[in-house]
Amino acid sequence: MLSIIIPTFNERDNLPVLFKRLTTLLSDIPFEILVVDDHSPDGTADFVRKCGRENLRIRVLERRGRRGLASACVEGALASCGEVIAVMDADLQHDESLLIPMWKLIISREWDGVVGSRFIGESVHSLSPLREKISRNGIKIANYFLPSPLTDPMSGFFMVRREIFTAALPRMSPMGFKILFDLLASYPHQGVRIQELSFHFRPRFHGESKLDSLVIWEFAMYLAERLTRGKFSAHFISFALIGSLGVLFHLSIIKLLLLLGMVFIHAHIVATSVTIILNFILNNFLTYRHKRLAGIFEFLKGLLSFYGVCAVGFVGNVGVAHFMVKSVNSPWAFSAVMGIVVGTFWNYGISKQVTWKN
Repeated sequence: MLSIIIPTFNERDNLPVLFKRLTTLLSDIPFEILVVDDHSPDGTADFVRKCGRENLRIRVLERRGRRGLASACVEGALASCGEVIAVMDADLQHDESLLIPMWKLIISREWDGVVGSRFIGESVHSLSPLREKISRNGIKIANYFLPSPLTDPMSGFFMVRREIFTAALPRMSPMGFKILFDLLASYPHQGVRIQELSFHFRPRFHGESKLDSLVIWEFAMYLAERLTRGKFSAHFISFALIGSLGVLFHLSIIKLLLLLGMVFIHAHIVATSVTIILNFILNNFLTYRHKRLAGIFEFLKGLLSFYGVCAVGFVGNVGVAHFMVKSVNSPWAFSAVMGIVVGTFWNYGISKQVTWKN
């Protein structure tokens, strides 16, 4: 059986056309369509449920409280039944007719996966010059992490055997959107056989692209995770980098307040309190964008939660810094940094379980 995983967010208007094309095209293949919807406000999930009552091969997995393309594909694959898994977008930019030759190559047992490539010959037509340049540069970087280079390891249109997906899953990252690249980079064995097929990348049918400039940050964090060989997660690296920026902000505030005549312990308390707000805002926007707390109520609730989580780290932070200044006679800057380090481990470990829980 072929399981087609379609991650969605506000794709209600595209699905009638896509479902009609897929059910007509795949009439001779045992298949199921699993839409993984991130609680779209346009009613995507309800529409798929309606379609599912008319066609039992169509199902929906609606997620609440979390978003993200990579995690949607993972959850969809785990909830599916097929021995072969295909991933494609709902925006009709992927040429669904390619599923037939993909399926034939997979069942021939000669290939473990087949990728729809936008960069073979003249297959790219609807990408803007800037987006194509970004994609090609990303491909060059991505291929450094793969055992065998591909023309389009960033493609969102591919088909693989379930055993390949299952073997890669324990090492895959929940952060990011380039699920194929993550899958291939995480596969623990050598010799995975991947074929690429060219396809025409069509213009979006309805709606707007979900990609934005923040995916570059996610991609960079994922590459950093690969460089550490998974010892540090992409989320932790992002949290730590934001914390490093917070250190500079923290020290600048202390320096300013000391110049204004405030004693160190008071300056450190003020700087720590303000830095917590900055860290919360940046982590909500970048590190946990797939769980972003939106709306004034959720934002303030999250901020209060983050302050609560940081309370223990705050006490340790201030206590260590004050001890080092008064008892060890360390420079104020070094003392402040050591206090921050003490709080960082606590803040990351607990905030992801409390403030940005699923």
